Amino acid sequence: MEQIKEIIIQRRDVHLNQLSDKLTEPKAAMIIQQVITGESTDYNQNITNDNFQYLIDLDLIRIGNDDYEIANPIYREVIPRVLTTNLEQVLGQNPMWYINTNGKLKIAVLYI
Repeated sequence: MEQIKEIIIQRRDVHLNQLSDKLTEPKAAMIIQQVITGESTDYNQNITNDNFQYLIDLDLIRIGNDDYEIANPIYREVIPRVLTTNLEQVLGQNPMWYINTNGKLKIAVLYI
């Protein structure tokens, strides 16, 4: 299942490319950033209910148990990658070097 998900992500189909366009919209980016980082989305006066509804209608976010969350597992992987693509390209490091075979981050390697 992980391999299939990775193939879909790496192919960057038209649908996923359109997703990246939506994420560059300022209000969408602000909401997505809060959802990913776990910041509370209740108190931001710059974001209206219409902004949230727009992302819900696009099936990017949904209302979770405690707050908003990314709508589906593929988007949970794709959205952070889309938001960090430019940074990844200039790092010159293979990010997979920092992942254990169990999929967890190799914390000790990050300090070397």
